[in-house]
Amino acid sequence: MAMVLGLTFSLGAHWAVLQSVAWVSMFVTYSRTAPVCEALIKTFDGRHPCGLCVFVAGGKKADDQKPQQVVNTPQLDLFLDTPAPIVLLETDAPPASSFQECWEPRAERPPSPPPRIG
Repeated sequence: MAMVLGLTFSLGAHWAVLQSVAWVSMFVTYSRTAPVCEALIKTFDGRHPCGLCVFVAGGKKADDQKPQQVVNTPQLDLFLDTPAPIVLLETDAPPASSFQECWEPRAERPPSPPPRIG
């Protein structure tokens, strides 16, 4: 929960949440004395801001004027920058063309009966 709150504040989303709360409270207040259509117009026209709207506008303006702090953190390189070279050696043996040529079959037969563990 603390991580979500920290991320919310670091991205500036708290101003959007506060502005939404202000709009809802303004709409509820205006709809008590006027029709719904007029309450919506008064809420979003910008000529009738509430105290919370003024606070949010001032907070956004202050955030925009603040210089951003740059934190220099050491970076970890978890991977090598350059790959290891591939070394090919020349041999006298011709290359094997199939699995059968590469591996010789076993000449002796397995013991009968199979050996037992002591």
